Amino acid sequence: MSSTADTTPTLRMLRAAQAQQLDAELMAARPGESAEASPDHALSPHYVLPQLMELAGIACAEVVGHCAAAAVRGLVDDPVDDRAGPAVIRVLVACGPGNQGGDGLVAARHLHHMGFRPTVWYPKPGRNPYFQLRDLEVPFATDFASAYDASELLLDTLFGFSFSGAVRAPFDQPLALLRDRTRAPRPFTVSVDVPSGWPVDDGDVGPADVDADDPRRFLPDALLSLTAPKPAAAAFVAAWARQRSRGGDGASAQADGLRGSHWLGGRFLSRRLARAYGLDDAAASAVPFAGASQSANVTAWRLAPALPASAHGLAERAAPPHAQ
Repeated sequence: MSSTADTTPTLRMLRAAQAQQLDAELMAARPGESAEASPDHALSPHYVLPQLMELAGIACAEVVGHCAAAAVRGLVDDPVDDRAGPAVIRVLVACGPGNQGGDGLVAARHLHHMGFRPTVWYPKPGRNPYFQLRDLEVPFATDFASAYDASELLLDTLFGFSFSGAVRAPFDQPLALLRDRTRAPRPFTVSVDVPSGWPVDDGDVGPADVDADDPRRFLPDALLSLTAPKPAAAAFVAAWARQRSRGGDGASAQADGLRGSHWLGGRFLSRRLARAYGLDDAAASAVPFAGASQSANVTAWRLAPALPASAHGLAERAAPPHAQ
């Protein structure tokens, strides 16, 4: 495994357009092309979207499980015995309208089977009905604020790496609430891929002042990057470094080592694809997932800039706005 001179392992980031291209290659086609028309058709692993969504959702649920103890200890106004099992932990899964929200629905199902008490907020359902969650009698909330206040942990799967533009209703009010509650006792928040509403590709734009009048500036407690970190992950890491330098996080959560933690999920890349995108080369290390784990704690890893598009022979494309 390669590393820097001081032996700290390094993760290569992917910009939004590169992440979109990689997703398409996993499913045989590049954006806008049919599978048969893609020059990489013969080499593609030919995943289908539900497979990738299932793997992502499992990773989300797993990270929630890792963060559960810190979640209940962080709620000083509603303490829960550390020895209590997941059945006492209420998890609000906030789902957006695209594939990111689909990951959240899968995660809610796995959280139920893991023994947690998930509730789903899904204000703009897609075309596919969610039969499995209905069969499991997982509740769906209509009021975000009430469900949020009744939970120990929030899984943020509102917007992913394809999001751009302004946040519109009905998602603007939840993000404003998250911003306003950043410093208050609140549910432990795990964001997936990108803290919802943050600029995806700007590693320098983060919550330098987390109570600024900007809905993208809410600061989650943990971040799960899928496949590879996006530049927004660098902003998340920097924001938590500033929080700690100001003594901004609670002592108990700091002792857990989970507030401000960064995770990686997505065990589906071949060595060929990882090398093509610079995710396993002389400047970046392959992530050693342990055993059957679908996630890895990479808080201590360095983040390296994404390769230029020409390095892997793919034309740079702007990521399309996320449908709201």
